[in-house]
Amino acid sequence: MNLTGKFLFRGLNGALFNKLLVMVDGRSVFSPLMSGTFWHTIDTILDDIDRIEILRGSAGTRKGGNATNGVINIITKNSNEMLGQFFEIAHGQHNYKEADYRYGFQPNDFTTARLSVKGVQSDYYSFNDDEWNNYNVAFRTDYIEDDQFLTFQLGGYHTKSEHSSWYNRRFFRTTPSSFVS
Repeated sequence: MNLTGKFLFRGLNGALFNKLLVMVDGRSVFSPLMSGTFWHTIDTILDDIDRIEILRGSAGTRKGGNATNGVINIITKNSNEMLGQFFEIAHGQHNYKEADYRYGFQPNDFTTARLSVKGVQSDYYSFNDDEWNNYNVAFRTDYIEDDQFLTFQLGGYHTKSEHSSWYNRRFFRTTPSSFVS
């Protein structure tokens, strides 16, 4: 399931809204390119999410200027909770297709790891069938020995959207008129 638009924070979740800090495992997903959050970049496998912490109001400002109206922190599960394989496919309206795969393994007694791959393909706009693709890859490893804990995460995404030039079409056609005096 795509996390895009799932967090309604009283209308303050638009892509260009920069007063709501969004984090994944305590790391900001703020984009300095447009001073906001690209929601599709945090498209993780829903089963990997442990909990979502929400801090509303100006108390979040100790996290920085982007937290003026609040903080959303998406906490994912430890890799030792996700051992084995997981595969899921989905299909829906507007040519929506999704495939998720996760493999969790334990290289030694103290270390666990997981590799997740997710792909989504859909017609972005329902009225003109523009194609939208989003692919995410994530790797997480956790080292736990006695009271010592270390987590390493690495990931990336690729998004491609093709739009037809519907905005170039003429909506109003005017004809010259002559004025007679």
